[in-house]
Amino acid sequence: MYQNFVRHEHVGEADVHTADLSAPFKLKGYMEKWPAFKLWDSSFLKKEFGQVVLNASKHSNKDSISRTFLLEDYLQYMNKTRAANPYYLKDCKFHLGTKMESHYTAPDIFNCWYKMIPANQRKTTLSWLYIGAKGTFSRLHLDIWNTSAWNAVISGAKLWLFYPPDNRQYLYNGAVNPFFPDLDKFPGFANARPLVALQRPGEIIYTPSNWWHAVYNLEKGLSLTENFINDSNYTEVLEYFKEKSPKSYQSLLELINLNKTTASYE
Repeated sequence: MYQNFVRHEHVGEADVHTADLSAPFKLKGYMEKWPAFKLWDSSFLKKEFGQVVLNASKHSNKDSISRTFLLEDYLQYMNKTRAANPYYLKDCKFHLGTKMESHYTAPDIFNCWYKMIPANQRKTTLSWLYIGAKGTFSRLHLDIWNTSAWNAVISGAKLWLFYPPDNRQYLYNGAVNPFFPDLDKFPGFANARPLVALQRPGEIIYTPSNWWHAVYNLEKGLSLTENFINDSNYTEVLEYFKEKSPKSYQSLLELINLNKTTASYE
């Protein structure tokens, strides 16, 4: 799979203190200090959360097909399946409110103003685990609320395709599968030019607001994603809520103005 995209421009590496948040990048050397990097293996997950019931999904031509697994059963399935289109545990939240949250810390450049809102008052907590067999993938999409995101691979390997905002016209609102595109149905996609990233354990990939992207699991593995709102993207997030939810827009505007004011005094 990766060989199909070698010729494209690749995402560059960045320094955690000086990174430019306007484009995707890769961070190395940050995760090694996390307890999560050493602890979060299949044995740990099975022992601590094996009986948790989770929803897994896979993509058909038009729809998503779902089924439930106990986590311990999915871990076994992940290790053994040879399916061309396997089930994927996406958007899992069983780590929230547990000791797992103390096993990692986000880089300061990804600080999230939304976390100032008490957890019981948020629409959601912008943190997810992804556990996938080889060959699972996330379709072409924009992130929730026009936020930005970081993804940390604990185990496995991922192939990322990022499409700059000026490629939007070629992406058919995400209907095209960028890994196996049907160019007869989506001829304009041939003009899209992705940035490509190969992500290994111990590496963090950053996704900016308003960049369409898709992710393919080259190997079975576990990763952690958190989305965030801060001074790098709050205008895009406000734009989303102004259109979709005026009530939420006002609440978020107050939070953002508070953070902007606080930052001006630091």
